[in-house]
Amino acid sequence: MGNPLNCSVAGAQDAAVSAPVSADAETTIVVLGNPDDMPAIAGQVITFSQISRKLRAESDRFTRCAPLPERSRLSAILDGPPTRERTQTEMHRYIASNKGCYSGQPELLQSPQLGVCNPESVTLFPTNNVCRVTYDRGALFERTLREVVGDLRLTREDTFDADVRARFLQRESARNVARGTMERRYFDTVACMVQIVPDAAVGMLLARAGSDRAKLAYESLIGNGGPCVGYAREVRADPDQFRAFVAEAVYSWITAKHNRDSLIVRYPAAY
Repeated sequence: MGNPLNCSVAGAQDAAVSAPVSADAETTIVVLGNPDDMPAIAGQVITFSQISRKLRAESDRFTRCAPLPERSRLSAILDGPPTRERTQTEMHRYIASNKGCYSGQPELLQSPQLGVCNPESVTLFPTNNVCRVTYDRGALFERTLREVVGDLRLTREDTFDADVRARFLQRESARNVARGTMERRYFDTVACMVQIVPDAAVGMLLARAGSDRAKLAYESLIGNGGPCVGYAREVRADPDQFRAFVAEAVYSWITAKHNRDSLIVRYPAAY
């Protein structure tokens, strides 16, 4: 897995983006996220990327096909702590109630399994699984941002505003306290990068996945994210899983910007 990430939004918020690499900075950090979500050996990155691309595409197709859940359930999925039982149960119900749009056989899994992991086996390494729920939630964040929120304006003036920053940290501390250590660090890292270049993050979500525009946004987030990764000289992250965390982080930053508990406020009770 490489060295664990040593970063946080709070620790990076006042650092200069152009600061030099420190003498004791790690030369390489491989960003792979939650070890339960993917192969645990860094050498499997290529194989993981193939699985990741497939899952991202399937999740995109699912959220385009299925109607959004009603307001309280959508809020439970997106605003609730990812590891809370209600959050996972509502995600499971959303998938199970739209199984015609979902690849595989979701009806065979008991609640809340579809909202906990829904593992995809890595073909060459059958003892390792990738959790599809990361991609399903990421795609749902993206669709909600586009269709429900609509106004995706997010600037450095917003993300470096002391009050906005304090609200973001307070909200995410409560939401992510039960996340696994590596997954929490992954989210904190991506949220830190979004704070530094929010325009690139929004641009990524408005661009088609895999497009040149999306790749440029990815490179901008990684390239300007030195304060978030200890100024490592090289950072490798899977673009598709990275995008899912960017969508969640953008949603959370915009929520903090507007000083709300949720962005799903003008959304109709039934969709």
